[in-house]
Amino acid sequence: MATLSPSYTTYGDTTQEQSERREVDPWRDPIERYCARMGDYPIHLERIFLDALAITYDRQNSAQNKRAKSILSDLGYKRGRLERGGPWRYLKIGN
Repeated sequence: MATLSPSYTTYGDTTQEQSERREVDPWRDPIERYCARMGDYPIHLERIFLDALAITYDRQNSAQNKRAKSILSDLGYKRGRLERGGPWRYLKIGN
């Protein structure tokens, strides 16, 4: 039967270590500032690229979409529609 040594790290400890080592994405600040300016208004991903990051439509790709969506999620935004069949927007959850 194996025993754990006293230096064994639990998952809670590793999660904290990982968050301390995580590099901050350079897009986070401009996206966060843009969201703050928008207040409680729903946010469209395309406006993030154009207004916050100055990335035109022809230069956008799925990797960039995923990166921006991840930042929005970290900031407390959730993807949804305001009306059935309407465009997708990001809404601040739990103000």
